Amino acid sequence: MNSKKRIIVKYLTTFCFIGIIVTLVLMMNWTRDVKTNSQTQHNIEKYINTDKSDEIDIDFDELRNINSDTVGYIEIPNTNVKYVVVKGNDN
Repeated sequence: MNSKKRIIVKYLTTFCFIGIIVTLVLMMNWTRDVKTNSQTQHNIEKYINTDKSDEIDIDFDELRNINSDTVGYIEIPNTNVKYVVVKGNDN
């Protein structure tokens, strides 16, 4: 009976260890993606002039040089929604 408990504990420990490793890898990938997206957003903001007036001046030619799928820009006042809109072949 003692050996069965050891085997069960061994398998559970291994399973938990693998779960922790997988979770850490996923968290690292997520962190990398957030950083990359933040840098990309910062780079794109150079081509969008959103001064305090009601109009937004957007250099679509430069945005299309970065990504040829660029079709528009969306901003929702009083929120953090300020994104370039792209369209791919499948959407």
